[in-house]
Amino acid sequence: MEERPNRWATASVFPGYLFVRIDIENPLPVLQTCGVASFVGFGRKPVAVPDNEVEELAVALTKGITVSPHPYVTIGDRVRIKRGPLAGVTGMLMRDKQVFRVVLSVELISKSISVELDTADVELV
Repeated sequence: MEERPNRWATASVFPGYLFVRIDIENPLPVLQTCGVASFVGFGRKPVAVPDNEVEELAVALTKGITVSPHPYVTIGDRVRIKRGPLAGVTGMLMRDKQVFRVVLSVELISKSISVELDTADVELV
């Protein structure tokens, strides 16, 4: 396996989380580190965060781009628009190809419209 530089420590923008690359068969050295409580996982089984997700974070953090934490939103979440002419409006977050949209609905008549937005402009309701 190709050795890559360990840039993962730069991805510590999430308080309480540290990204490490380890031999999963020998986790004890990490678990014995002061402040480490456990690994992310399901039940007692650690699960690896996909390399591409951590590498994308590292790229953003090493390019001098201003980053800030953002609530995790997923397709189908109810969100409120934070900025722009629709600030304060709530709807459902959807994805149409590579574009995020917020669906605004009139439930009584079962009709909806959608508007294209950046996920940075929405917050969970």
